[in-house]
Amino acid sequence: MAYRPLTYSGQHPPLYGRSASDVASFSSLSSSVRTTRPDLVASEPSKSLGPDGLCRLVDGLRRFQRDHLGRDAKSPWPTSPAVPHQVLSDRTPTGPLYRAILAAFAVKSSSPWRTFNFDNPKMREANVAVVDAVRSSLTESGHLTPFRVYLDPSVARELGDAEASRLAEIVRRFGGTVATRDDALRGDVTHIVGYDGEEHDAPSVIEGEIARR
Repeated sequence: MAYRPLTYSGQHPPLYGRSASDVASFSSLSSSVRTTRPDLVASEPSKSLGPDGLCRLVDGLRRFQRDHLGRDAKSPWPTSPAVPHQVLSDRTPTGPLYRAILAAFAVKSSSPWRTFNFDNPKMREANVAVVDAVRSSLTESGHLTPFRVYLDPSVARELGDAEASRLAEIVRRFGGTVATRDDALRGDVTHIVGYDGEEHDAPSVIEGEIARR
């Protein structure tokens, strides 16, 4: 499913991932995970639950999403949306990242593999399952909400009904809802997709996009 983040007010991590200050920023999360859900993490090695272990887990999840679920994914077209950056940047003791970490350990506890390995190509599907479980947990807790996408009539008019249907199917495939015009007028949407003839496939736009890659 696909989601948009709600607003968080927690402490944000240091600029450089895996730095000493980044590891230290996981101290409160480490304490919360150990003390609030001992039933879930009782069999985990102590180092996996410490600040460094949690930092490695989140860094691995972030890199996996970049390489497999982002717009520049190295693997085939993403089949699952990524957990928003705002979640991975949270450091509050019982906030969205706390729930994400618990969800990841819950998947691990019921799986045959013993360690998180976000760099192993053979574990791609297992890692996608971790991402899916994290998003599901965050949706249940209200930290994430599904996309509601309004397709403006200009899409079908200029690109054809088949293309509009294809875009609608993509929205539904990623767990979103195709909103109506009334939804859009009420502001009850997260995205509006329309056709802009001046920008669409303009050579200058294409060249600019290529230059920025």
